[in-house]
Amino acid sequence: MRRDRWMLLLTAVLVLSVVLAGCTQTAAPTVASTQAATGSGATKIVYIPKNTGNPYFDSIIKGF
Repeated sequence: MRRDRWMLLLTAVLVLSVVLAGCTQTAAPTVASTQAATGSGATKIVYIPKNTGNPYFDSIIKGF
């Protein structure tokens, strides 16, 4: 019985600490960091095939 109470208390403390750690606020992003994250140039998409010899991927490669 006594061990059950300790386990219940330990579980409650653990859950409470996880909830409180997840509720912390972070600083709002600045304008400079937001602009750097969005980028300013054209977006390049690169395709690296892992399945060679598949006709589906061959048509994709011809499109590049």
